[in-house]
Amino acid sequence: MKAVLTAASHSDASLIRDALERRGIPTSLIEARGYGGVPYTEVWVDRDEDSPRAVEAIRKLHVHDPNQCKWTCADCAEGNPDAFELCWKCGASRREKMTDRRMSAAG
Repeated sequence: MKAVLTAASHSDASLIRDALERRGIPTSLIEARGYGGVPYTEVWVDRDEDSPRAVEAIRKLHVHDPNQCKWTCADCAEGNPDAFELCWKCGASRREKMTDRRMSAAG
């Protein structure tokens, strides 16, 4: 096992774990506390050889430029990258509740 991401919240780590699992990369979440008791969650790949692929997938999933977001969550209005099936902020499903910027731009 090898750590590939440290997240500030369990929900953020869970979203990344789910995305990696959909790509066929088995993962585990490890809960821990840092200096001063601050909680964090780590995403670990179960097989060390999956680490490079997982790190690359995580890099592609993290979108910091709002202009790169492809869909907006109908529940919380947060922008999400095209690769995410769940809203990174609130966990709502893209398929059930979304507005697609490509569709709204065309209309």
